[in-house]
Amino acid sequence: MQSIIDNLHLLVVHMGRKKCGTDWNYRNVCSPFTRIYHIISGTAAIITDEGRMTLRAGNMYVVPAFTSHTCSCEKEFEHYYIHLYNEAGPYILEDWDFPKEMQSDKSDVATIERLASLCPGMELSHTDPKAYDNHNSLVKRIELNKRRDIGTKIESRGLIYLLLSKFLKSATLKSYCRDERIRDSVRHIRSHLSTHLSIEGLAEMSHLSKDHFIRLFRKEMGTTPVNYITARRIEAAQLKLATETLSVKGIAYSLGYEDHAYFNRLFKKTTGLTPLQYRHSAAMPVS
Repeated sequence: MQSIIDNLHLLVVHMGRKKCGTDWNYRNVCSPFTRIYHIISGTAAIITDEGRMTLRAGNMYVVPAFTSHTCSCEKEFEHYYIHLYNEAGPYILEDWDFPKEMQSDKSDVATIERLASLCPGMELSHTDPKAYDNHNSLVKRIELNKRRDIGTKIESRGLIYLLLSKFLKSATLKSYCRDERIRDSVRHIRSHLSTHLSIEGLAEMSHLSKDHFIRLFRKEMGTTPVNYITARRIEAAQLKLATETLSVKGIAYSLGYEDHAYFNRLFKKTTGLTPLQYRHSAAMPVS
């Protein structure tokens, strides 16, 4: 679990307690931060590619960053919500299988209440992701978080670790990538998105021929190395567009794209929006 701990640099961007009803129905939500919910009363649901997860009173739930999902509530429920931005990148939890639902106990509730007391002004004024999943909102929240005193920041991070630890105690490495050479190349890709990544170089690092490396990568990861690199870079670009003030051209360069026009085309092909449209509008459409 050391790799997770080393790369969890978490900031609270939104936190509060809220009663919601049939207004909590949003489709195609996909944000650059991880969500934790503690359900106080009532029921709701979150629907992902993995299926429907019913939110029940007395339980905690986690939705990792960039998980496309639908929120559904037929009646009413009350909950604590915690939105966490990881400065080290959005896909820290990607390699791990762990339960997304855990029963809360009194200590968890006390932890959440204490964290809430350390995060004044972090409440959402509206539950619609279009109102808060945007560049200006996230930049302001991240800056507000960073301006807090060091003691508060350390205590907040410790409390967040306590909550996440319940989910990660039984975490196991996903079995989708069994070949150690491919796992190493994936780690290298993620930590070197800003550099030139050639398939030849990755194959050489893996002590494989280029064709053998591509075939093995596709077998293990379900996609080609080029498509995997592109997907990770576009995710990183989405995070930067939502949370940083760097220009689009600067973001393109920071992710290894010397031709920012090509980056713009690639971004739109992947997300359906240009980088500027993504930055100036909601992070993902709700319909």
